[in-house]
Parts: sequence; structure tokens; C-alpha cells
Amino acid sequence: MKITDITISEPYYVDLPMQGDARQRWGGPRPYAFLEVTTDEEITGSSPVSYASEIRTFILDVYKPLILGEDPFEVERIWEKVYWTHYGNIRRGAPIRALSYIDIAIWDLIA
Repeated sequence: MKITDITISEPYYVDLPMQGDARQRWGGPRPYAFLEVTTDEEITGSSPVSYASEIRTFILDVYKPLILGEDPFEVERIWEKVYWTHYGNIRRGAPIRALSYIDIAIWDLIA
């Protein structure tokens, strides 16, 4: 089994209940989407994902080419490959969040 595609759905908007300062800072609907990892056997794993542009860029433009063709059962190897390929930039923020979303989707696929 090999990973053949990684996609992100169109966003849907969720209005999270918040109070006080958080409501003023983060109030209103926020976009979320689903990341899907698909295999050549048409098995799909998914994960909720932030629809932020930097997350989409890391997933689709930076990490996807590294992951296509990999065996999803080698999830630890995939994680290590992506992490160490971009070690200088990935230790926090959007890059590690993007890798985390992919990791969740692969574990969902395995389950």
C-alpha cells in the first residue's frame, strides 16, 4: 500500500463559544477543513485541519512531495523523514502543526 494523494477540503466555519478578552480577540467564525490522505487501495484517513494559508502551504507544497509513494504503515519513518528534512524550520509553529495534522490522518488511515 502506498500514499497516492494528500488533499484539504474546502473550509467550513465554526463559531467557537468564547468569553471576555478571548471573545474580543478571536470572536466570530473561524475556518476549518479536513485533510485527507489517500492510498492506492482507495483507503482514506482524515484529520481536522486549520485552514490557515501557512498550514495549507506546508502540507500541500512542502510536505506532500516527501510523503507521496510512502507506505502509510511506516508512519514513524514518514514523520522522521519530514521532520529531519526540514529540521531548521519545523520545531514549532505552523510547520510542526502541519506535520501533526498529517500524522493524525495517517494514523486514522491505519485504524
